[in-house]
Amino acid sequence: MKDEFFFNFSLEHYKIAHDIFQAIDDKIKNLLGIIMAIFPIVIGIGYYLLSTFNMMSFLLFSFSLLSLLASAFVGFLALFPTKIGLINTYTFYNDHYDEELDDIKESAAVTISFLTEHMIKEGDKKSTMLKYMLAFLLVNNLLLLITFVVLFFKL
Repeated sequence: MKDEFFFNFSLEHYKIAHDIFQAIDDKIKNLLGIIMAIFPIVIGIGYYLLSTFNMMSFLLFSFSLLSLLASAFVGFLALFPTKIGLINTYTFYNDHYDEELDDIKESAAVTISFLTEHMIKEGDKKSTMLKYMLAFLLVNNLLLLITFVVLFFKL
C-alpha cells in the first residue's frame, strides 16, 4: 500500500516536472522566434544609422545589436540537448525479476524520484538561461529606445 502510494506520487511528480521542462523549452523557442523576427528590423535601423553616422547613436546601436546577439546565443545554448534520463526497462527487469511486487514498486519509485530530481535541476538551468535571454532582450530594447531619443534630438 505504501509502496504503491510512493510509486504513484513519484510518477505524478515526474510528469509534472516533464511538463514544466517542456513549457520552459517552448518559451525559449518562442523567444528565439521573436528575436529572429526583430533581428532584420534592427539591422535595417543600423543601415539607416550608417547613413546619418551619428557617433553616439552608432555606439548605442552597436551595443544594442550585441545584446540582441547575446540573447540569441544564450537561447541556442539553452536549447542544446540535455540528458533528462529514462529508465532502462530491460535492465530494470533483469535486476528486479526475482523480487516481490512491493519491492519492485519501491525500486521503481526511487528510480523515478531520482530522474525527477535530475529533470528539475535541468529545468532550473534552462529557466535561468531564459531569464538571461529576457534580460539581454530588455537591454536591447532600452538601448534602441535611447538611440531613437538621441537621433531625435540630434536631427
